[in-house]
Amino acid sequence: EPGVSRFVRLRLALPPELRDLPWESFYVSDLGGSLAGKPGFVIVRDPPTGGFFVEQKDTAAALRILVAVPQGSGLNSQQERNNLQRSAGSNAHVDEFLGQVTADALANRLKDQWDVFHFLGHGTRDAAGHVKVLLSGNEGGDAWIRDEIVADLFTRDDLRLAVLNCCMGDRHRPDRSLSGLGPLLTRRGIPAVIAMRYEIADDDAITFSEAFYRELLHGGFPGRIDWAVATARAALARNAPEDGQRSVITPVLYLAPGFEQLFAIEKAATPTVLEPVSITGPSGAVALPAEVERAIKEGCCVPIVGPAALGWTRDNALTPLVFTRDLAQDKSCAY
Repeated sequence: EPGVSRFVRLRLALPPELRDLPWESFYVSDLGGSLAGKPGFVIVRDPPTGGFFVEQKDTAAALRILVAVPQGSGLNSQQERNNLQRSAGSNAHVDEFLGQVTADALANRLKDQWDVFHFLGHGTRDAAGHVKVLLSGNEGGDAWIRDEIVADLFTRDDLRLAVLNCCMGDRHRPDRSLSGLGPLLTRRGIPAVIAMRYEIADDDAITFSEAFYRELLHGGFPGRIDWAVATARAALARNAPEDGQRSVITPVLYLAPGFEQLFAIEKAATPTVLEPVSITGPSGAVALPAEVERAIKEGCCVPIVGPAALGWTRDNALTPLVFTRDLAQDKSCAY
């Protein structure tokens, strides 16, 4: 009907021997092809039996999000963290745990009350089929931690959502009925877990995260986890190259039945429409590109004027990174 949103959720209760198949790649020719990239469809996997999930408390308090980024990841975590901070708005408070993220330190941080845990880092699967996550070692350097040990760090039963934005977080051992971080975390009582079943490129991880949190916190159905995942997959589909659709089926959502409305977030009132931004040049007003206009309105860009800003003069040979860093620290610097 006009004005009514249609949303189709396919919930999969899979036996262990079939769980590792890429069910997110459902293809229905009568519906226009692959369902994974269509915003009106979402594929949800049931958690394994044995998990106990605490019912949500109806509260309007801002969500508490913990973002963990171990040192040495080499990822563009800054952009993803900036996007998350910007998406949070008044609906969420984001705390960052950066650098020396050891297993012990992460266990201590997870003892606090959080609504969302977001991990930015690396994951892999070794020759024996064990899923491992890269954390920091107690004596410095790297430490690859097996999925069972990582899952044991989560001891509270009030965490609602875990987002594992790392490669291979959902791969399973063929000889184990319960393996992979997604199923293991649901067994720890987390009703919604998003894990990546394949390698995921840095740009794709950023695209997914930005679209997911924007929709979850401020979208048409705020707090609705399955809708937010469908929207984020659609963003991956729009940005994927013609032969690169695997990123669309890489995110896997484990969701306990009845927890689709994961958070109680009120839909924001319709914002006031702002007038288009323009600048005045020698020939009159010039409209800015849409992307620049959006960045200015959201306060996430720094205007820089003049060739000296890029170090093109011999008198002020600074790199762009040095210039922007100094400008951010001291707005009255003499450039």
